[in-house]
Formats: sequence, C-alpha cells, structure tokens
Amino acid sequence: MNIRRLGRGVTRGGGPDYQFLFMFFVGQAMLLLAISFTFQFTVMHNMNMNQGQHSPRALNNAADAENLSSTLAKDEGQQTEPLQQTEQHDQVTRPIIAYTVTLTGCGKNDKRYSAADAMGLINQGAAVLAHSIALAHAKSNKYGYQMYALVHPVAKECSANLPKLGYTVLVRNTPFDKGDIRQQFLRENIDKASCCGEKEFIKLYAYTLVDHPVAVILDLDSLVLQPLDDLFDAIIEGDELNNETVKKLPIHDKENAKIPKRIDAFYTKDYNMINAGNHEVAGVQGGFLMLRPSESVFDEYIDLVLEGNYVQGKGWGGKYGFFFGGAQVQGICAYYYSGLHPDEGVELNRCRINSMVDSPVFEKGSDGEGKCRDGRDDCEDCRETDVSNLGIAAPTDKSYVPNCMVNGSVFVDILRKLALMGWVTCQHWRALLSQRPITDIVLIPITMTLSKDDTSSQPRDVVAIRLEFGSLSLMNDEKPSHDETPSTSASSSPSLSPSPLTVRLPPFSLESSKSTAATSSSSTKSWVAPASQKSLRTHNPIRAIVDPIVASSIKSGIERGDGKDQISLALGDPTAYGTIPPCPAILNAVSNALHSPGMAAGYVNACGTPEARAAIAAHHSTQFVGASEQCSLPHISPDDVIVANGASGALELALSALLDEGSVILLPRPGFPLYSVIAESHGASVIHYDLLPDRGWECDLDHIESILAELNDNGPRYGNRIVRGILINNPSNPTGAVYTEKHLVDLAKLAEKYRLPIISDEIYGDMTLDGNLFHPMAGIVARLGRNVPVITASGLGKQYLVPGWRLGWIVFHDSHHGAIREVKKGAQRLAQVVLGASHLAQIAIPAVLNPTDESHRLATSAWKQQLHMMIQNQARLICSLLNECHGLRVIPPQGAMYAMVKIDVEKFDAAIEDDVSFMRLLLDEENIVVLPGTAFGMNSRSCGSSICYVFRVVFCAPEHVLRAAVQRISSFCLRHKYSAE
Repeated sequence: MNIRRLGRGVTRGGGPDYQFLFMFFVGQAMLLLAISFTFQFTVMHNMNMNQGQHSPRALNNAADAENLSSTLAKDEGQQTEPLQQTEQHDQVTRPIIAYTVTLTGCGKNDKRYSAADAMGLINQGAAVLAHSIALAHAKSNKYGYQMYALVHPVAKECSANLPKLGYTVLVRNTPFDKGDIRQQFLRENIDKASCCGEKEFIKLYAYTLVDHPVAVILDLDSLVLQPLDDLFDAIIEGDELNNETVKKLPIHDKENAKIPKRIDAFYTKDYNMINAGNHEVAGVQGGFLMLRPSESVFDEYIDLVLEGNYVQGKGWGGKYGFFFGGAQVQGICAYYYSGLHPDEGVELNRCRINSMVDSPVFEKGSDGEGKCRDGRDDCEDCRETDVSNLGIAAPTDKSYVPNCMVNGSVFVDILRKLALMGWVTCQHWRALLSQRPITDIVLIPITMTLSKDDTSSQPRDVVAIRLEFGSLSLMNDEKPSHDETPSTSASSSPSLSPSPLTVRLPPFSLESSKSTAATSSSSTKSWVAPASQKSLRTHNPIRAIVDPIVASSIKSGIERGDGKDQISLALGDPTAYGTIPPCPAILNAVSNALHSPGMAAGYVNACGTPEARAAIAAHHSTQFVGASEQCSLPHISPDDVIVANGASGALELALSALLDEGSVILLPRPGFPLYSVIAESHGASVIHYDLLPDRGWECDLDHIESILAELNDNGPRYGNRIVRGILINNPSNPTGAVYTEKHLVDLAKLAEKYRLPIISDEIYGDMTLDGNLFHPMAGIVARLGRNVPVITASGLGKQYLVPGWRLGWIVFHDSHHGAIREVKKGAQRLAQVVLGASHLAQIAIPAVLNPTDESHRLATSAWKQQLHMMIQNQARLICSLLNECHGLRVIPPQGAMYAMVKIDVEKFDAAIEDDVSFMRLLLDEENIVVLPGTAFGMNSRSCGSSICYVFRVVFCAPEHVLRAAVQRISSFCLRHKYSAE
C-alpha cells in the first residue's frame, strides 16, 4: 500500500479511508513513541531522568529538519513549504490560532546525549507535532494557525532549526526575577521543585499573543489528532457564547459542570498527582492550555508569583499545587482558574483532550484504592476511549498497557488497544519500554479473539510498517504466513542499530473494543456517597503533621522499655494536669442552677441567654488595663453579642458571616491553624502576613501594606478579589506575644486606610506576663474615632480554666457609619443553625463577668491573681531551663501560656534538619511531645539573620513535670550535637 496513492485520505467514493487514517496514526504514534522514549522527560524537561544509554539516529541539522518536514507533507499530498497555515489570503479571511511550544534547555547536563543528538530530538518532536497540527487544520477550513516556539535564552542554540519546521521563534527570559518574590519559601525553592524551575513560566508568554483570538500551549511530545474548532468557537464567541456551541464541547463531568457565560480558557487536570479526596485542588496539566490572550491576565500571573503566596506542603493559596512541580505552571494555573477565577475557565474531558491513556482509579494499596481519582462515583476510563474521539494525545509515565507490569510511555490509544487485543505482547512492550536493542523484533498476530463469544482463529490481514528513528515510510500490503511467530532479538548490543524496526500490525477495528467495553459495563458496580465540597476543603495542618507521628508513639514508659512515660508540652489545655481547679464562681453558679427548679434544662435564644449577653456587653464596654486603668468603650448592646460553642465556634460564626467563596482574609503567620481551616472550608483564600520574632512577634506592617496595595470604591482588593478583613490574635497563640498600645494603634490606622474590618481573637484576654498590659482592640479603635469595625472573639475557657465547657462569644463593635451591620445580621442568622451554646454552661458567664455580690467579685479576682502568678512562674522556669539546652533559644513570651523555641539546626547532626524532624526524633527517643512551627506556618522563614525553625511549648504543667521534660530535651540535644569530626 502506497500512501501517495491514497492522496488526502479519502476513498474513491469520497468517504474517509479508515485504513489510511489508521496507518497514518499508527505510524505517527510509533515514530513519536520512539522519540518519547529517548526525549520526553529529557530535553523538554532538562533531561533529568536517569535511563539507560542509547543513541538514536536524530535530525542534526537544518537540512535534516527540512527533509523530514517535506517528507511528511509530501506523504499527505501537501505543500513542501514549512508546516504552517496555508495560503496568504487565508490569513486575512480566517482567524489565526496561535500554537506555542516551549524550550527551556538543551540538555547539556545530560551525559547520554551529544549536542547534535539533543538538537535532533527537538527537531523530531517539533516536526511530528507540526505535521499533526497541519493535518488537523486541513480537515477544516475554518481557522488558520501560526506556530510559535517560546525559547529561553539558555535554549536558543538548540532552537536554530525550528523556523525550518514552520515555528516563529520568540526568545523570552523568565518573566520575573525570582529575587523579587516576597515570600521566602517560594523565593528559595521555585527553581528546585520541578525539571525546569522558574524557566517554565515562559509558557505564560502565550497570554501576550494578543494578535490572535486563541492561543494553545502544547508540549513537544503532543499530537493534535482532530480539529479543535468547537473549542476555538467557544472562546471566540466571548460574551455571545451560544448554547449549541456549549453542547459540542468535551467538558469534564458535563452534567455537573458550571459553564460561565464567557469562556476565557480550557484546561485539563492531572489527577495522578494528588491523593484521594484532593481532586478539587488537582493541578492543571502543563502540556495543554487553551486561552484567550490577555496582557492583563499575564500581568496578574506575574503579580501572583511575586506576591509568593505558596505555602509549603499546601501550594498556591494554601491549596493548589502541593505536588512535585506544583510551584510552577501546573499549580499556579490551577490556583488561577479553580481558586481565583472559577468563572473564567472550563475543565475539559481528559480522555478526549490531552489524553494520557491512564488508569482512572487509585492503585491497589493506596488510600483511595479503587475510587475515581477525580472524585466522582463513576469515571470514564481513558484506556477505553475510541481513537476517533481523541482531540489531543500526550505520553506520560502514567500511561498504561493492560496486563503489562511496566512503567513507560504509550503514545496513543491505538497502541494500547493493540496490546489489549493481543496483537502486541507484554514481552514486546517490555523490550520497547526498556529501550533494549529492538531492531529485528517482528510482531504479528497468529490468532485474535474479538470477544469471549468469538473463537475465530482466522489470521487477519496485516500492514507492515517500517520505522526508523529519523523517518517514516509505509511498505506494500503484506500477509503473514501462518507459521510465523513473534520473535525477539538475541543481540546484547547496548546501542540501537541503524537498521529499521519492523512491526507488522493488523488493520484497526473499533468494533472489537466496543464489544469488550459492553461486556465489562454490564457488571454491577458498588457506590459511595460523596463527601461535601466544604468537608473536602477542610484541612487542619496540626492534625496532618502531628497526628500520624503521635499516633504511632507509645505513651507508657514500661511498654517502651525505657521507663519514659510520655510528657506532652503540646496540648493547649490549662486543665490537663489539674494544678489549679476552675474558677469557684463558675462552679458555684452551675451547681446552684442544677439545684434550681428549672435546672437550666430548656432551650434558649440561639444567640445566648439575655443574662449572658448582657454580662458580656457590660464586660466589653468597660475593660481593665492592668490593675486599675480603665478603657471605656461606646455602649455595647446585648444585641451586639452572640454566645457560641467556645471561641472557635465564635470565630466560625464571624468568618462565616464575613467570607464568601473567592474572597480573601489576611491571617498571621505563624498563627493558630484553625483560622485557615475555617476560611478555606468556606472557599475563601488566605493571605498570610508575617510576624516579626525579633520584635516580639509584632505584625509586619510593611508586609501587610504590600499585600493591600490596591484600593478602590468597593474596598480593599488583592488582585481582583475583595479582601474582607484582617485577623489579629492578642495575646497570641502560638507566639505568646502581647501587643503594645502603639502597635495596635498602627494596626488600626492601617485598617482604616484600607477600609478593612478587624477580627480580634482575644481569648487569652488579660493572661499576661512580666507586667505586659493587654489592650482590647475595640478600645484602641474607639479612641481613634470608631472609623474601623472590630469583631472581638473571646470566652471563658482559657481565662477561667473551663475549655471543655465550650463557652465563647463574639462582640460586634461597629464603626460609626455601620460598616458591619449586615455582617452582624448574617451571624445572627447563622447562629440559628447551631442553636447556641449550652444553657447550663451560659449560667457561668454573668457569675464571673458581672457578679452581683462584692464578695464573689473579690474571690474571683483573688483566684485569677493566683492563676496568673502560677503561669508567670512556670513561664520563667521553662524559659530558663530551655535556654540552657544546646542549640535552643526561647523567644520570650509576653502572655497566654505558650513559648516559641528557636532551633539552631546548624548546631545539630544531620538527623535534625528542620523542626518536624526535631519533633519526631524527640518523641521517638525521649517520649516528649512538642508542636513544630511548621504546624503554624512557620517553617523556613526569616528569623533575624538566619533560617528559623521553631517549636511551641505549653508551660501549664506543674514544675516537676516541666523539669523532667526539659531534662530529657537537654539530653536529646546533647546526643544530637553536631561534631566536626
């Protein structure tokens, strides 16, 4: 069979010649399969994978490149000019689509390749991709196209032949200086977390091709198999998007997908890179993105990178891109289209567009074993997708050949189906995938069974394909003799021979795969009720980091065999050791209520009992500073108060009333993790501002102002999102900071400048140390003119030692112009969902905040003085003891019941490389539990002039427990002391 005789792939009757199409795609696939074995994660990904030695015949110069381009074009009866859009007049009458590929390096550090081989591999991939684009557009005259190569300066020399293949080469440097990234972790790691580092961001220059209505980002190892006109139509229609157009789109989970009124981008997601339950934050596949070019979108991407909101272990915005490579394009595009602008992009069916021919479910032995990776109950198996439905295909190491236990690259569905049908055996696949000498392998079928009901043993007609590593040609029709059997080469040569690889394959039939699919679909499937999106967005870093470590520990010293019972300095529960009982006034009030006729057993208002709300309002209207100075606030009504299930429940109410999906809140770092947990569970984005350890953990006002750089009539903005508020914690968990009046004034003025509501977590209230004074934020704002609204969260749990009673509240201190009146109403409505805190527990609130008997007030005051004195003594003790430990330094606490301890990792051996390894080893060797700073967002950030790793300790334990714990910590530190010998 001669390909020239078939012309453009039609029969004499005018219909499509499926045999030709099959032969062409098999040929293309086999050629690119050979290319992908030697190239796909090498030149295009800085050639950083360690594979066996081989030396493919390659296109080494411009002449070779032109020859391949011309050969491919001539074989299809097309022009011999470089593969590009057709006649000049078409460029005027038809919209021109931009296709972009990217080169970030020439593989100079890969010893397996000479410079000539590397250039040849680039030419091969570029030529086959260009030809596939030409064929796809030849099937439709609606759109022309222009191909671009975005080339980093370091890869300029290996892009020399791309213009001969029809590419316009655009040399572009990384669109930002990584030294300008404001967040330290991303600044230090952006060039480490993938093959290409920050150079990969040159892909974003596709957004600047504004002369084209649509741009398509592809990898060099891709094939465009079908016209993509429906996708182009949808973007070009813009605000006039037609419903008929939408119906044609291969949309992921189409029944449940939210289709925006205007589509600015199409993408697919890589669910192979995430764990079960994280499908909402899967990364965008970096090898395909179709977009509407826009300079403003390009600028926003660069602003996002420079802001550096990439959280270690969590990703962009604290959720997108926590996988390898997620710090680059895969992660930031997911952050952009799923997190920041969910109304601009549409996820496509990854079995039709950019197909990787991979398994749709989690592997055996994984947490989500057998479940769909994309979170659905039923998921399409890309390995069963008909070739005729593939728009774009791309090879990866996740592609799959059934029953062949190998990891390698399978290019398109055709080859997978051949293996499925037994036309290519696993033995042969292993030979191909391991890249051993395969020059004389001949693969032919002896018999073929189409289905369980087909026992035919008739041999099928086959087409012989002759494949070399630099050219493709089809031989004449051939039929195998019945006695031929597959054979493999006995050669042990470590390199490929220049002889051709011959593969005999039968004509492809879709009917066989359809019958197989029909048989498998008839089986009964189990079903699983899906979790809510809110629950899937809920992630507590303390639980994720600490629980797996502590769960495997043995608490009993006898069971451990070393007599070291577990001592926890991690739990923020002041009652854990029973050193001081709860406030007597609370106990008496609840006891009296239990002996009253009603026993506080009935329902009460969802926002709290009238008595409790009135007592809280009076308490927050006049709070004490130190021993005598009073801070008078404007009158607070009981209606401004909502009683909740603990301060955590109060914060949940406040943030739920304030935040919408896609909005932004500013949170401290390090900070109490629950703030992020609540905000992100509602779909809001978290932007962290830094605290300064060398300045008593004060808020970094310059960092806050850099975040709030944009302000308009709708309020403060971060990018194009509304910043709904800033949260401060004073006194602070985990830092133990207590802010001065001056610092709080500066914070209030900054909030006023940017019209930013303040949420002030004051659960530790007047629990201060060493003469530091607690200043309520609402009092500071009142003295400045009440121009900023404050939502105060507080409670009885920590200050009166009843954390398990879950007694908290929020107080709305509105600005003089009523800025948060609607937020307050929203919180009151949300309170109806929970129906309030315990009636019995609320009896305690007026007993301690607004006692009617003077003797009760004096008794409560004496009890608090005793509590504060005990905490003061314990804080001084543990700080003194820990400061004597090798390699540790306590950052002095000013309040609450916590201290942060700096770890100088340079003074320890290689086993201690950060705060988490310190915590893990300390638990393993000494059975002491502390919390690493990573759990509070503190890992690897600036701390003075050195990298700072810290852990938090709670100092509420009795003196003898604290001494025993620090003695073990000291022994541990000496045991791991760094020695230069």
